[in-house]
Order: sequence, then structure tokens, then C-alpha cells
Amino acid sequence: MFFKKKNKATEAATESSQLNAVPSEGKPKMRKLLTIEGMSCGHCVMRAESELREVAGVEDVSIELVKKSAMITGVNLNDVALRAAVERAGYTVSRIIGSN
Repeated sequence: MFFKKKNKATEAATESSQLNAVPSEGKPKMRKLLTIEGMSCGHCVMRAESELREVAGVEDVSIELVKKSAMITGVNLNDVALRAAVERAGYTVSRIIGSN
């Protein structure tokens, strides 16, 4: 199995394009990329994902443990609520990228 190494510019462009709003049933979808500190295993990912899914407006959560990141998709996503959910799970959000 071969792994293709992404360069930083390509990765940044991909993340930026993923954050653009996409219309959904008349309401614009939002995408937020969170950098989460403190997760170390699959159980950590499940705890953080479970808390994030409880936030109003969240439709999808995808967490990558190795990248320490979570891509959140939904409607009317609130940075404060997302940060609080991660903190309830026992972790820290160091950065949020995406429009509010």
C-alpha cells in the first residue's frame, strides 16, 4: 500500500474549499474545522464526537485523531457551543476555522 504525501499548500486549499457554505433546503450549510488538543485514542474521538453531535444545528461530525481535527457540518453553528461541547468531553479547542 502506498501513501501519497500532501504538500501544505494543497492541504490548506482543500481545507479552505471544504469550509465554503453549501445551500441545503433553503438554509446555508456551514462547515467549521476545529483543532482539538488532548485526544489520544479512539475512545477520546467517540467522546468528543458524541458531545459535538448534541450541539444544535450539527448535522455531521468527522474527527481525525492524527490531525487533531474535527470537521463539523450543519446550520447556524455557534463557535461557543462547539467549544463548550469539546470541553464537556474533556478536551480543548485551540482553533476554529470557518464563518460564523
